Amino acid sequence: MKRKIDWNKEELEYLLFDKKLTYKEIANHYGITSESAVHKAIKRFGIDISERKTIISKEDIEILLFDKKLTISEISKLYNLTEGATRLRIKRLGIEYEKKNISLVDRNISKEDIENLIKKHLTYKEIGNIYKVSANTIQNLVKLYKINRPKRGNEFIVERIDSFEYVDNVITNESIDNKFLPVPIELSENYKIVLTIKEGNKLVKLFYVPELGIWYNNFSKLKHSIENRLGINFLEWECRWILKLPISKLYTEYWIDKKIEYYYSDKYFHTTEYIKNRLREDPNYVCDFLMIKSDLIEQFNLSREYSEYKYEYDFTNTCEFIKNKTSKFSVFVNEINPFTGDTIGNWETNFLHFIVEKKDNFILGAYKRAIKHKKTDSQFLVEARKVHGDRYTYLDDYINYVTPITILDNCTGDVFKMSPVDHIHRKMGNPIINKSTGELLIITWLKNFQISYLDEVVVNNIRKDKTKSVRIDFSIVVNNQTYWIEYHGEQHYNKFKNFYNWVEDDFIKQFQRDTDVRDYCKNSNGDIILLEVPYILNTYEKVSDFLNKTIKYGIDPNTLIDYKSLYKI
Repeated sequence: MKRKIDWNKEELEYLLFDKKLTYKEIANHYGITSESAVHKAIKRFGIDISERKTIISKEDIEILLFDKKLTISEISKLYNLTEGATRLRIKRLGIEYEKKNISLVDRNISKEDIENLIKKHLTYKEIGNIYKVSANTIQNLVKLYKINRPKRGNEFIVERIDSFEYVDNVITNESIDNKFLPVPIELSENYKIVLTIKEGNKLVKLFYVPELGIWYNNFSKLKHSIENRLGINFLEWECRWILKLPISKLYTEYWIDKKIEYYYSDKYFHTTEYIKNRLREDPNYVCDFLMIKSDLIEQFNLSREYSEYKYEYDFTNTCEFIKNKTSKFSVFVNEINPFTGDTIGNWETNFLHFIVEKKDNFILGAYKRAIKHKKTDSQFLVEARKVHGDRYTYLDDYINYVTPITILDNCTGDVFKMSPVDHIHRKMGNPIINKSTGELLIITWLKNFQISYLDEVVVNNIRKDKTKSVRIDFSIVVNNQTYWIEYHGEQHYNKFKNFYNWVEDDFIKQFQRDTDVRDYCKNSNGDIILLEVPYILNTYEKVSDFLNKTIKYGIDPNTLIDYKSLYKI
């Protein structure tokens, strides 16, 4: 099931323009992998991303290319672009440069150095990592120096051996059946039937058939050739040449143990026993999975043996065979979801995530972090009052930031439940009214004086970057004069810690928004007067006095409030 994302235009704009995140980073922010989903959301909201395009001047590029002698790769990283995009922009600027790396000589990468490394069978990427250049750079150097790289034939494969398996027991001519003749005389010495080579970043096994003089890198083809081209029973051939056992040991327990040792030495205990039983039933059996469920359960118990938090998982309906470390399987989580109060239920994970990395269900992970960083009841009350003042009375003790508590609205008498994370971090109040204490005081004053008002007024083209709309708390008209009234909590003047430890960027964002609103009103030629009611006016008497003086008597709010003194950063 695809994860449903609650996309928000303002948040997307913040991540795009303020944080300057890439599509990939935005996707990671929402816990998804699809960059196209981010693109679709941006397109759906009609967000103009033209301002994100990197501007590169011709002069800057020429300095970087010819004076500083940077590579295309280095320039790309400097501008956070791909190499292809960088080359395209250089071409459009009409800059001509040698496609071979200008700084290669400066890096002292000689022909002899590259030849020696190639002889050691290093890839272009591995050589590039040594000199801190790209694989393409090394490839260009190979062409520039006209270095002949060995072809990928049998000879080259044998030269690229990183490891090989020695024959435990010397095979003599006397021990070889006539059906295996003729064979090379070298078989009287230690002979390598199986080689492990490195191709790129992976290890590959090669199997040699002495009777054919051919190397095989595919086990199925090897078996087919043995049985069809030679007419030899494969198990007999394997017993003699790979397991190094006489034919008399075939199908015995010793043969099974040797086969397990050779092919399945990395398997866990229960899986190994399962394979043994299958080989007793069918000697041709081949295991193609990681483990059986019994080993999964055992590895889970071992992985959580010393964990501080141990949660209950049910493996009853988990598949019997785990294909590999990344293949998904389902477990049933017998724990209560703190958000809903219901059992969490089925959860898909994999061996790497669940066992190796010891990661629990993401809901339990959040709960674990909540317990780890649990606050005291008094700490919760202090932080709650920083946000909401004395408007609310808390009828339950604080447990953790996701467990709902019962809250009484002192202004309306409403009783509701809400999680502390919503109440403090998201600043959510009474869900019935959804107004802050300060906003309710302003509404009370407006109603007492029978002044009509609009609340949560959305205004466009206020922000200087013209990418975001702004919500104004209240808009009123008195004696043909428009007033915008905003109640500013402490977060407008100072950053403070809450559950998520506010960072300076959050305050800067808020400060810039407030500054843009002030400038907009100043530039309105007196059409709009902005009244900022700060958090220090936290009673009806104080709010009423401020609004009476500014609206009824026309007193400048800056003579009543020293706004600069409120800022504490």
